[in-house]
Amino acid sequence: ENTEGVCSDVYDIIQARSDRLSFILMDVAGKGTNSFLVMSMIRAMIRLVVNTTQSAGTILSWTNRGICGEINFEHFASAALINFNPATKKVQLSTAGTTPVYLYSVAKDTVERKSITCDPIGVEKTASYKDIEFTASQGDIIITFTDGMVEALNADGKQYSVERLTSIIKTNNKLSGKEISDLIKKDIKKFIGNEALHDDQTLLVVKIQ
Repeated sequence: ENTEGVCSDVYDIIQARSDRLSFILMDVAGKGTNSFLVMSMIRAMIRLVVNTTQSAGTILSWTNRGICGEINFEHFASAALINFNPATKKVQLSTAGTTPVYLYSVAKDTVERKSITCDPIGVEKTASYKDIEFTASQGDIIITFTDGMVEALNADGKQYSVERLTSIIKTNNKLSGKEISDLIKKDIKKFIGNEALHDDQTLLVVKIQ
């Protein structure tokens, strides 16, 4: 869902190599032409480098360095890059800024945050982004979303919470990624009622087959 004006959220799913399926979610601060320009540049850089053997953290670090060197206006972006090897079910992820990545584990029946909070892209040229690696199991679910999802306000000024979002995933973990995503979107609409959205909302739900 996006609010009026140029959308500042973007996601990509790229079959980068035979052993790498890459999921990218990004949220650029602000709206308008400058935000769109920054989003396009970051997207192009990441799309170019995911085809290499570089790790998720290195790709975000290179992208950050490129953006900090190229733009002379203040702009920053939160992002999650998730590399998945379908054969080994190995997941390698890295995040910048506030974009979180959660994992629903079938074995534990828990939802756990896997990502760490760090500098957004575009703030500090020397920022270094870490790789977080684990092996997923069939039926596990990887979830990432932009701030707008959990900052949606209802008529009482209460925020839609991460807990509410993750409880839907736990309860409906047998469903497909698209079905879970649709349930969450419906629940947010129900929660906010007639209130207007103040930020774009993007959600990516990846079900491991």
